[in-house]
Amino acid sequence: GEVENGGKVEEYAAHRTCLRDAAFAGTVATPGRARRGDETRCAGRVVRRGAVRLRLESEEAAVPTPGGIGGPRGFGGSSDDDGRGGGGDSGEGRSEEEKSDLMSFLSKTGTSLEQVDPKVLSAFEAGRIPAYAVINYLKAYLNPISRVFMRLLPWTMSRILADDLFLYKVALEEGLGIFGKLSAEGEQRRDRFFTEIDFVLCNLLTAFLVDFALVFLPAPSLNLSGGGKDNFISRLNQMLPSNVFEKERFSLAQRFSGYLWTASKLFAVGFACCFFSAVLTNSIIYARSQLDPNFVQTNEMQNPLSVASMYATFLGISSSTRYQLVNGVEIHLFPALFGRMPKLVTEAATLALRLGNTFWGSQQWVMFATLTGVQKAGQ
Repeated sequence: GEVENGGKVEEYAAHRTCLRDAAFAGTVATPGRARRGDETRCAGRVVRRGAVRLRLESEEAAVPTPGGIGGPRGFGGSSDDDGRGGGGDSGEGRSEEEKSDLMSFLSKTGTSLEQVDPKVLSAFEAGRIPAYAVINYLKAYLNPISRVFMRLLPWTMSRILADDLFLYKVALEEGLGIFGKLSAEGEQRRDRFFTEIDFVLCNLLTAFLVDFALVFLPAPSLNLSGGGKDNFISRLNQMLPSNVFEKERFSLAQRFSGYLWTASKLFAVGFACCFFSAVLTNSIIYARSQLDPNFVQTNEMQNPLSVASMYATFLGISSSTRYQLVNGVEIHLFPALFGRMPKLVTEAATLALRLGNTFWGSQQWVMFATLTGVQKAGQ
């Protein structure tokens, strides 16, 4: 049928996006009728071929603005009902600068809102996330590697939307972690490196999982859900910040609770990874001693519960605090210092900051492991 634009637009097919883009740009789509197979021009560009018939009564036809007083659908703010700090500008509409940034990016890259994931677009229209989150999504979408990453790990999207350097930081931390671990393994095992490759791979796997958790859990995030989930953990993730320095409007109690919640998650991840690693290492030692009479055991079998508890405690206290501080510097200080400089400068500063944090954390772990008896002095 037809969609009459007489003060109300029903959301049929592609024309919802066309009308939203047109009104957002300060113009209205070309009047007339778009039939199946016709091209619909919107704000001076072709959006897509029409799937339904659309009639605009006049060039001045208004587009409804349920997202807020000041803009079309999706460009006003709304408060969340889950207790989390708001991502939009409730009741006032998006700022002109925010509108301009998004439209400039769409024009420069030749992208459109149709390419945005439905969940992201829905959260944006409801005012739960700001315009820069849509830009970050499109940046990741335009990169083949990050697009595959989002498809394989969709639960990382809330981090990618909040920080366009999130994947860079993941790659950076994993690279530093794997390089450091391989260097330590090579220095310790020397000629036995390849004959004990099973131990090496076990340790590398643990380091890989923990390094990812250290980047992911304290990283800033945006809430895509409107609330209503019954799962207790999901509700906590929605209500509390990932780190105490997030930009959204959180109370002091929420920030402190968020700090403890992130620390507890790192404790759980650290315990699971270290316990698995200790059990696997003990199993390899036992199997080798039974199958290879020439095998020389260089380290004693460890108590998985004891080692995992100590390692998890270190992650929950030291690592959680350090990585939340790192995120605070990246969220607030770096934009002030390097906001007007090329992105490469921010990436270099991030590299230096996280390299220093890794070195500092390694020194803390050696002291902690020695004091708790996990690692004996001289090892």
